[in-house]
Amino acid sequence: MRATGICPKCSSKEIVVIPIGRGANNWIKVDLFALIKLTRYICASCGYMEQYVEGEKSFSKLRRKIENV
Repeated sequence: MRATGICPKCSSKEIVVIPIGRGANNWIKVDLFALIKLTRYICASCGYMEQYVEGEKSFSKLRRKIENV
């Protein structure tokens, strides 16, 4: 949906983007101090939703977490 602007389930072009906000559900906690930003894409016709990690800082935090596992 992010790349095409089209829902893969119902082919609707009515996509709502929920940008990063202050709510707890807009982040993934990686460790005590690191948070990863998320953006949601929701189809306004069928409700299908995709989430994406946003920003190079978030990818960097994610890579560091993977290395420590």
